Amino acid sequence: MNAILRKISSALILLLALSITIDAAPTRKRHRARARHHSATIHGIDIDKQRYPVTGIDISQYTGVVDFDKLLKYSKRDLDFVYLRASLGTAAYGERAFDNRFNTYYKDATARGLHVGAYHFFKFQYGGTDQAKFFLRQIKGKKFDLPLVIDIEEYGNRGKWNRQTIVTNIRAFIQTVRKERDEDIIFYSNRNTFHKYIKPYFPDEKVWICSFINPAEATPPIKDWLFWQHSHKGRLTGAQNAVDLNTFNGTRAEWEAFVKQCISDRDQRSAERQASDKEPHGAYFDRQHLKND
Repeated sequence: MNAILRKISSALILLLALSITIDAAPTRKRHRARARHHSATIHGIDIDKQRYPVTGIDISQYTGVVDFDKLLKYSKRDLDFVYLRASLGTAAYGERAFDNRFNTYYKDATARGLHVGAYHFFKFQYGGTDQAKFFLRQIKGKKFDLPLVIDIEEYGNRGKWNRQTIVTNIRAFIQTVRKERDEDIIFYSNRNTFHKYIKPYFPDEKVWICSFINPAEATPPIKDWLFWQHSHKGRLTGAQNAVDLNTFNGTRAEWEAFVKQCISDRDQRSAERQASDKEPHGAYFDRQHLKND
Protein backbone atom coordinates (compact mmCIF):
# COMPACT_ATOMS: atom_id res chain seq x y z
CA MET A 1 0.00 0.00 0.00
CA ASN A 2 2.80 2.42 0.88
CA ALA A 3 4.51 1.61 -2.42
CA ILE A 4 1.30 2.46 -4.31
CA LEU A 5 0.91 5.76 -2.45
CA ARG A 6 4.52 6.69 -3.19
CA LYS A 7 3.96 6.02 -6.92
CA ILE A 8 0.78 8.14 -6.90
CA SER A 9 2.58 10.98 -5.08
CA SER A 10 5.46 10.85 -7.55
CA ALA A 11 3.05 10.99 -10.48
CA LEU A 12 1.22 13.99 -9.01
CA ILE A 13 4.48 15.85 -8.41
CA LEU A 14 5.57 15.17 -12.03
CA LEU A 15 2.24 16.43 -13.40
CA LEU A 16 2.50 19.59 -11.25
CA ALA A 17 6.02 20.29 -12.51
CA LEU A 18 4.93 19.86 -16.13
CA SER A 19 1.99 22.20 -15.56
CA ILE A 20 4.27 24.90 -14.14
CA THR A 21 6.70 24.52 -17.05
CA ILE A 22 3.92 24.71 -19.65
CA ASP A 23 2.41 27.82 -18.01
CA ALA A 24 5.79 29.52 -17.68
CA ALA A 25 6.90 29.03 -21.30
CA PRO A 26 4.52 31.59 -22.86
CA THR A 27 5.48 34.06 -20.14
CA ARG A 28 9.18 33.74 -20.96
CA LYS A 29 8.36 34.08 -24.65
CA ARG A 30 6.39 37.27 -24.00
CA HIS A 31 9.27 38.66 -21.92
CA ARG A 32 11.72 37.98 -24.73
CA ALA A 33 9.42 39.63 -27.25
CA ARG A 34 9.13 42.73 -25.07
CA ALA A 35 12.91 42.85 -24.65
CA ARG A 36 13.45 42.69 -28.40
CA HIS A 37 10.95 45.47 -28.99
CA HIS A 38 12.49 47.60 -26.25
CA SER A 39 15.97 47.12 -27.71
CA ALA A 40 14.81 48.10 -31.18
CA THR A 41 13.28 51.28 -29.78
CA ILE A 42 16.47 52.26 -27.98
CA HIS A 43 18.99 51.44 -30.65
CA GLY A 44 17.45 52.82 -33.80
CA ILE A 45 14.54 53.77 -36.01
CA ASP A 46 13.87 53.76 -39.72
CA ILE A 47 13.43 57.15 -41.33
CA ASP A 48 11.75 58.42 -44.47
CA LYS A 49 14.43 58.28 -47.17
CA GLN A 50 12.17 60.19 -49.54
CA ARG A 51 12.48 63.08 -47.14
CA TYR A 52 16.10 62.43 -46.13
CA PRO A 53 17.74 60.70 -49.12
CA VAL A 54 21.39 61.04 -48.09
CA THR A 55 22.82 58.18 -46.02
CA GLY A 56 26.08 57.86 -44.13
CA ILE A 57 27.66 55.64 -41.52
CA ASP A 58 30.12 56.22 -38.72
CA ILE A 59 32.50 53.50 -37.66
CA SER A 60 35.33 52.78 -35.22
CA GLN A 61 37.57 49.85 -34.42
CA TYR A 62 34.58 48.16 -32.79
CA THR A 63 32.98 47.82 -36.22
CA GLY A 64 35.68 45.29 -37.05
CA VAL A 65 36.70 44.44 -40.59
CA VAL A 66 35.01 46.56 -43.25
CA ASP A 67 35.07 45.54 -46.92
CA PHE A 68 34.15 48.80 -48.63
CA ASP A 69 33.70 47.13 -52.01
CA LYS A 70 30.98 44.88 -50.59
CA LEU A 71 29.59 47.76 -48.57
CA LEU A 72 29.05 49.85 -51.69
CA LYS A 73 27.87 46.95 -53.86
CA TYR A 74 25.36 45.30 -51.56
CA SER A 75 24.10 48.12 -49.38
CA LYS A 76 20.34 48.55 -49.64
CA ARG A 77 20.93 52.28 -49.32
CA ASP A 78 23.15 54.52 -51.42
CA LEU A 79 26.11 55.21 -49.18
CA ASP A 80 27.19 58.85 -49.44
CA PHE A 81 29.59 59.42 -46.57
CA VAL A 82 31.46 57.83 -43.69
CA TYR A 83 32.75 59.29 -40.46
CA LEU A 84 35.72 57.60 -38.77
CA ARG A 85 36.75 57.76 -35.13
CA ALA A 86 40.31 59.04 -35.06
CA SER A 87 40.97 59.36 -31.34
CA LEU A 88 39.63 59.36 -27.80
CA GLY A 89 40.87 61.55 -24.96
CA THR A 90 44.67 61.70 -25.01
CA ALA A 91 47.47 59.15 -25.27
CA ALA A 92 47.40 59.00 -21.46
CA TYR A 93 44.10 57.10 -21.71
CA GLY A 94 45.95 54.05 -23.02
CA GLU A 95 45.51 51.79 -26.03
CA ARG A 96 41.84 52.64 -26.52
CA ALA A 97 42.78 56.26 -27.19
CA PHE A 98 44.17 55.18 -30.56
CA ASP A 99 41.63 53.75 -32.98
CA ASN A 100 43.63 50.92 -34.49
CA ARG A 101 41.52 50.74 -37.68
CA PHE A 102 41.42 54.47 -38.44
CA ASN A 103 44.23 54.54 -40.99
CA THR A 104 42.95 51.44 -42.79
CA TYR A 105 39.39 52.74 -42.92
CA TYR A 106 40.59 56.11 -44.20
CA LYS A 107 42.71 54.59 -46.95
CA ASP A 108 39.98 52.18 -48.11
CA ALA A 109 37.11 54.67 -47.96
CA THR A 110 38.90 57.51 -49.77
CA ALA A 111 40.20 55.11 -52.43
CA ARG A 112 36.59 54.33 -53.31
CA GLY A 113 35.49 57.93 -53.56
CA LEU A 114 33.48 58.14 -50.36
CA HIS A 115 33.22 61.50 -48.64
CA VAL A 116 35.09 61.00 -45.38
CA GLY A 117 35.14 62.84 -42.07
CA ALA A 118 36.91 62.26 -38.74
CA TYR A 119 35.79 62.65 -35.13
CA HIS A 120 37.34 62.79 -31.68
CA PHE A 121 35.60 61.42 -28.58
CA PHE A 122 36.04 64.05 -25.87
CA LYS A 123 36.98 62.75 -22.40
CA PHE A 124 36.04 65.08 -19.57
CA GLN A 125 39.08 64.27 -17.41
CA TYR A 126 41.58 65.75 -19.89
CA GLY A 127 42.23 69.32 -20.94
CA GLY A 128 40.89 70.58 -24.25
CA THR A 129 44.23 71.71 -25.67
CA ASP A 130 45.90 68.36 -24.96
CA GLN A 131 43.02 66.48 -26.58
CA ALA A 132 43.10 68.75 -29.62
CA LYS A 133 46.84 68.18 -30.10
CA PHE A 134 46.33 64.43 -29.82
CA PHE A 135 43.50 64.52 -32.38
CA LEU A 136 45.61 66.64 -34.74
CA ARG A 137 48.45 64.12 -34.57
CA GLN A 138 46.09 61.30 -35.54
CA ILE A 139 44.67 63.13 -38.57
CA LYS A 140 47.93 64.75 -39.70
CA GLY A 141 48.52 64.51 -43.44
CA LYS A 142 44.94 63.47 -44.20
CA LYS A 143 42.30 65.42 -46.15
CA PHE A 144 38.63 65.30 -45.25
CA ASP A 145 35.67 66.31 -47.39
CA LEU A 146 33.46 66.84 -44.35
CA PRO A 147 33.79 68.99 -41.22
CA LEU A 148 35.84 67.64 -38.35
CA VAL A 149 33.78 66.53 -35.35
CA ILE A 150 34.11 66.76 -31.58
CA ASP A 151 31.97 64.09 -29.91
CA ILE A 152 30.55 65.34 -26.58
CA GLU A 153 28.62 62.80 -24.50
CA GLU A 154 27.98 62.23 -20.83
CA TYR A 155 27.80 58.56 -21.75
CA GLY A 156 31.41 57.42 -21.48
CA ASN A 157 32.10 60.29 -19.09
CA ARG A 158 30.39 59.08 -15.97
CA GLY A 159 31.06 60.94 -12.77
CA LYS A 160 30.60 64.39 -11.31
CA TRP A 161 32.09 67.16 -13.43
CA ASN A 162 32.20 70.91 -13.23
CA ARG A 163 30.17 72.12 -16.19
CA GLN A 164 32.05 75.36 -16.65
CA THR A 165 35.39 73.53 -16.68
CA ILE A 166 34.11 71.15 -19.35
CA VAL A 167 32.84 74.04 -21.48
CA THR A 168 36.18 75.84 -21.13
CA ASN A 169 38.00 72.68 -22.25
CA ILE A 170 35.67 72.22 -25.21
CA ARG A 171 36.30 75.80 -26.28
CA ALA A 172 40.07 75.27 -26.01
CA PHE A 173 39.80 72.13 -28.15
CA ILE A 174 37.91 73.96 -30.91
CA GLN A 175 40.26 76.94 -30.91
CA THR A 176 43.36 74.75 -31.07
CA VAL A 177 42.08 72.62 -33.94
CA ARG A 178 40.83 75.59 -35.95
CA LYS A 179 44.12 77.41 -35.50
CA GLU A 180 46.05 74.41 -36.80
CA ARG A 181 43.77 73.17 -39.58
CA ASP A 182 41.62 76.18 -40.53
CA GLU A 183 38.71 73.76 -40.90
CA ASP A 184 35.12 73.71 -39.75
CA ILE A 185 34.27 71.73 -36.62
CA ILE A 186 30.81 70.52 -35.71
CA PHE A 187 29.45 68.91 -32.56
CA TYR A 188 28.19 65.36 -32.22
CA SER A 189 25.98 64.74 -29.22
CA ASN A 190 22.83 63.11 -27.92
CA ARG A 191 19.86 65.27 -27.02
CA ASN A 192 20.48 65.47 -23.25
CA THR A 193 24.13 66.44 -23.56
CA PHE A 194 23.32 68.86 -26.37
CA HIS A 195 20.94 70.83 -24.18
CA LYS A 196 23.34 70.75 -21.22
CA TYR A 197 26.75 71.48 -22.74
CA ILE A 198 26.32 72.72 -26.29
CA LYS A 199 23.21 74.79 -26.97
CA PRO A 200 23.67 77.22 -24.03
CA TYR A 201 27.38 77.84 -24.74
CA PHE A 202 27.86 77.21 -28.49
CA PRO A 203 24.53 78.25 -30.01
CA ASP A 204 25.96 79.06 -33.45
CA GLU A 205 27.79 75.77 -34.02
CA LYS A 206 26.42 73.07 -36.32
CA VAL A 207 25.29 69.85 -34.69
CA TRP A 208 25.22 66.16 -35.55
CA ILE A 209 22.51 64.88 -33.26
CA CYS A 210 21.93 61.35 -32.00
CA SER A 211 18.21 60.78 -31.48
CA PHE A 212 15.84 57.84 -31.78
CA ILE A 213 12.92 60.11 -32.49
CA ASN A 214 12.80 62.91 -35.05
CA PRO A 215 14.86 65.73 -33.44
CA ALA A 216 12.30 68.30 -34.53
CA GLU A 217 9.61 66.36 -32.64
CA ALA A 218 11.63 65.96 -29.44
CA THR A 219 10.97 67.92 -26.25
CA PRO A 220 12.47 70.44 -26.50
CA PRO A 221 12.81 70.27 -30.28
CA ILE A 222 16.09 70.43 -32.21
CA LYS A 223 15.36 71.81 -35.65
CA ASP A 224 18.62 73.18 -36.95
CA TRP A 225 20.65 69.96 -37.16
CA LEU A 226 23.15 69.09 -39.88
CA PHE A 227 23.41 65.30 -39.44
CA TRP A 228 21.09 62.93 -37.62
CA GLN A 229 22.29 59.61 -36.23
CA HIS A 230 19.15 57.50 -35.99
CA SER A 231 20.44 53.96 -35.41
CA HIS A 232 23.24 52.11 -33.63
CA LYS A 233 22.13 48.79 -35.11
CA GLY A 234 22.71 49.16 -38.85
CA ARG A 235 23.62 45.88 -40.54
CA LEU A 236 25.34 46.24 -43.90
CA THR A 237 26.99 43.55 -46.00
CA GLY A 238 30.71 44.16 -45.84
CA ALA A 239 30.82 45.37 -42.24
CA GLN A 240 31.75 42.73 -39.67
CA ASN A 241 29.70 44.32 -36.88
CA ALA A 242 26.87 46.82 -36.57
CA VAL A 243 27.34 50.37 -37.85
CA ASP A 244 25.73 53.66 -36.85
CA LEU A 245 23.34 55.01 -39.50
CA ASN A 246 23.07 58.72 -40.26
CA THR A 247 21.35 61.10 -42.61
CA PHE A 248 21.89 64.64 -43.84
CA ASN A 249 19.32 67.37 -43.28
CA GLY A 250 18.49 68.22 -46.86
CA THR A 251 17.86 67.08 -50.40
CA ARG A 252 20.46 65.35 -52.55
CA ALA A 253 21.07 68.60 -54.43
CA GLU A 254 21.63 70.41 -51.11
CA TRP A 255 24.00 67.65 -50.03
CA GLU A 256 26.07 67.93 -53.19
CA ALA A 257 26.27 71.71 -52.75
CA PHE A 258 27.27 71.28 -49.10
CA VAL A 259 30.11 68.85 -49.88
CA LYS A 260 31.32 71.02 -52.77
CA GLN A 261 31.47 74.02 -50.44
CA CYS A 262 33.30 72.03 -47.74
CA ILE A 263 35.95 70.89 -50.21
CA SER A 264 36.30 74.37 -51.71
CA ASP A 265 36.76 75.97 -48.29
CA ARG A 266 39.25 73.30 -47.25
CA ASP A 267 41.36 73.73 -50.36
CA GLN A 268 41.27 77.53 -50.21
CA ARG A 269 42.41 77.58 -46.58
CA SER A 270 45.13 75.07 -47.34
CA ALA A 271 46.40 77.19 -50.23
CA GLU A 272 46.38 80.31 -48.08
CA ARG A 273 48.29 78.57 -45.32
CA GLN A 274 50.90 77.29 -47.78
CA ALA A 275 51.25 80.78 -49.22
CA SER A 276 51.73 82.24 -45.75
CA ASP A 277 54.54 79.78 -45.06
CA LYS A 278 56.44 81.13 -48.10
CA GLU A 279 55.93 84.83 -47.34
CA PRO A 280 58.20 87.02 -45.17
CA HIS A 281 57.21 87.26 -41.53
CA GLY A 282 54.11 89.44 -41.13
CA ALA A 283 53.27 89.67 -44.85
CA TYR A 284 50.40 87.19 -44.66
CA PHE A 285 48.86 89.04 -41.71
CA ASP A 286 49.10 92.36 -43.56
CA ARG A 287 47.48 90.88 -46.67
CA GLN A 288 44.64 89.37 -44.66
CA HIS A 289 44.14 92.67 -42.83
CA LEU A 290 43.86 94.57 -46.11
CA LYS A 291 41.43 91.97 -47.50
CA ASN A 292 39.19 92.28 -44.43
CA ASP A 293 39.22 96.08 -44.68
